[in-house]
Amino acid sequence: MQFLKQFTGGNQEKMDKYKSMFLENGPRLLNNIDDGLKNNDYGVIKIAAHSMKPQLSYMGVKEEVSHIFLIEQTAGEQAHFERLPAMVEQLKRVCAKAFEELRG
Repeated sequence: MQFLKQFTGGNQEKMDKYKSMFLENGPRLLNNIDDGLKNNDYGVIKIAAHSMKPQLSYMGVKEEVSHIFLIEQTAGEQAHFERLPAMVEQLKRVCAKAFEELRG
């Protein structure tokens, strides 16, 4: 929340808007990533990860925790697809915690 507060200049209306967007879009994008993984549809994973990247950033979730950038890149590299399941599981844990905290 500290990053979001800094990012919005402490404007509560803007903070609420970004939180709301993340809580609305985050679960859908995470679902898309998970479905893409289950269906071996790496294009879907890449697109959803790309869309989710700025939203995680606004919430202050760092790359070293979410691996969202790495997920996006890996989904585009056939040679490394086997690395995706573990990264997606980590992302799901991070998002579950973020959704829980934001819903307070």
